[in-house]
Amino acid sequence: MSGERRNPFRASLRIEPLWRRVALGGLAVLIYAGAFVPLYRAAGVGVLALSIFPVVILGWLFGAWGGLVAGAASSVLNAVFLNAVGEPGWALVLGETGVEGSALV
Repeated sequence: MSGERRNPFRASLRIEPLWRRVALGGLAVLIYAGAFVPLYRAAGVGVLALSIFPVVILGWLFGAWGGLVAGAASSVLNAVFLNAVGEPGWALVLGETGVEGSALV
């Protein structure tokens, strides 16, 4: 057995330098942002389930703390995107049915 213990809050993917990880994380968010409107037209508010994509990528790149920050920011990002397509974004994300989904992310 190895004497080294793995810290669960560290990133499992080591990409150096830091700017490369930031660029990959930003790319994941841009892909989600670019796909939101076309997928919203096809699936409606069901597209919000895909908000887990950038959260998982950011968690993979930056560890648990990066994933937690991305998860918290995804609620705000989804509300902004929903407002952009004409939905009541804050009501859907923070309303009775949206809170569970936002908490799961």
